Amino acid sequence: MRRYHSWWLKNTFRVALNGMPKRAEFVQRLAPSIPDASERERIVLAELKECVEVQTRAVELMRVLFTELDLEDTRKA
Repeated sequence: MRRYHSWWLKNTFRVALNGMPKRAEFVQRLAPSIPDASERERIVLAELKECVEVQTRAVELMRVLFTELDLEDTRKA
């Protein structure tokens, strides 16, 4: 997929990722009502794992549909 990512897109993501909060702050923001930090992280990571699994299935279905319907854009960005 890298061949489709222009210099501009790559650097935009790099800047965005550098602007993200640190892990502890990120987890705190996702579950502010859970007072125990280790319990909060355990719950957040479990829910994020479930989210990733669902999104992975959805993306795979979309990839298959794009291929079946010949919607792949093979032009270089």
